[in-house]
Amino acid sequence: MIEIFEYVLVGVGVGVVSSYLGFGGGTIIVPFLPLISGYDIKTTLATSLVVVCMNATMNTVTFSKQRLVPWKLVSNIALGAGLASLGSSFLTSQLPVIFLKSLAILMFLFLMLVSYFGVKMLPKVFLSANFRNHVAAGMVLGTASGLSGVGGGTFLVPVLAASAWVTTSQVSPVGNALNMISAFVGATTMFLSGSHVQWGAALGIFSAAFLTSFVANQKQHLMSADQRKKYVTAFLAIVVLIQIVDAARLHG
Repeated sequence: MIEIFEYVLVGVGVGVVSSYLGFGGGTIIVPFLPLISGYDIKTTLATSLVVVCMNATMNTVTFSKQRLVPWKLVSNIALGAGLASLGSSFLTSQLPVIFLKSLAILMFLFLMLVSYFGVKMLPKVFLSANFRNHVAAGMVLGTASGLSGVGGGTFLVPVLAASAWVTTSQVSPVGNALNMISAFVGATTMFLSGSHVQWGAALGIFSAAFLTSFVANQKQHLMSADQRKKYVTAFLAIVVLIQIVDAARLHG
């Protein structure tokens, strides 16, 4: 019973960060699920990607009805992200656990710096809005998604907030649309390569996220660019600290 309650709390967190900030639920699930249930990192990543895919799909349908999803941009980025997450998700099943944890910490730390310092931290490929750069950015994001268990849109949120690719109200919708695509590819690949999905945990977390997102989706457009920057930076700082503590526990 306590474990079910903890899944609900994780699901509420997933719903809030995905709807308001555009982050995939993996930023909540990957640090907390091993602490709750003791799952190994590969089972956690596979389960996380399933939840991210389901929750992001629901959010994307809602945002699309509100005409907030620029599908041309999403399709360009998804082209690169889908191909890259396919390869990186397979690679995940072959890599040591401590390496995956360390890599996740570095990726989230970089995102925190991008969120705080803005365009000064971004490679040039993220600054000009054209097809080539969108596809290249997608490949970077897809690789990060497959190696971390977090939807690729999560890695794009600080980039979108720092660049001029979309308006402030489109940051979360684009992030969710890309989370939907990259997480689906990543989860399918990990499942086929032998990683196990804990369906009870996945459905429990998603159910709570579904209800939370239904409310939060109606409010996210009211957030200003400055507010989003502060919340994204603070949230990523917390994720980095949690990941460091969990990595130290595994190493010890």
